[in-house]
Amino acid sequence: MPVRFLLSALFAGVLSLPMSALGATGVYSEGHADISVRMNGNQLELGINMLGAIIDGNLFDGFVSFSDILLYVPDSTLEPRPANFPGVLDFDPIGIGEGEDMYRLPASGTEAITLGAPFFGFGTYLLNSADFVGSIVFQLVDVVSPPGGEFALYQDAFPGPTFYMTTADGISAADKLQLPAGAHDHFNFVFTKDGIYDLGFSVTATHRQFGQLTASGRLSAGVTTTVPEASSMLLASVA
Repeated sequence: MPVRFLLSALFAGVLSLPMSALGATGVYSEGHADISVRMNGNQLELGINMLGAIIDGNLFDGFVSFSDILLYVPDSTLEPRPANFPGVLDFDPIGIGEGEDMYRLPASGTEAITLGAPFFGFGTYLLNSADFVGSIVFQLVDVVSPPGGEFALYQDAFPGPTFYMTTADGISAADKLQLPAGAHDHFNFVFTKDGIYDLGFSVTATHRQFGQLTASGRLSAGVTTTVPEASSMLLASVA
């Protein structure tokens, strides 16, 4: 039985547990979580904030480091790359041609539930907006991907999609997302091949008292069949 269906069947019976109960790296397969930043003393800290995320069959809330989870992208997210429309729609930054297969974690919570996939976003809501000047900048630093694999982050917008990060043209200072402190938003996370992706991020912010602060981290994402341990970890947790 696919992991997503087993998780959905168990969802009503799981209890919300503190992240301290997570222990070693777990598979994040459904529910809401965000790449987030918070203050830890006078330092900036980059990680994942769980807001009802299913990790190995259990529901979790709280802030964890990137190394605590593996983001699972199920095969239900597989779809053809949309077509371009001259002067309006341009999906070429994804790095594959029209109609070619890609895996997309959706920006819509309703669609994520339908697909049995993570509802993943970015958040700065753990920061006090009064303490910061200007935007909080999330930067894509580097990506290690399977052969031929590309990563992209975009939002559907009018008249066409807005891309914030893409590896198709290399990684540069343009691969960034800016949010005000105290904000929260969701995006389409696209992977063009199955396999394990290692995504390097940094975040920069200007604190009114401590000046410019930075933090960094690496997030692992497993796309579809490359994470067979997801089902065994889930069954172990159920047992």
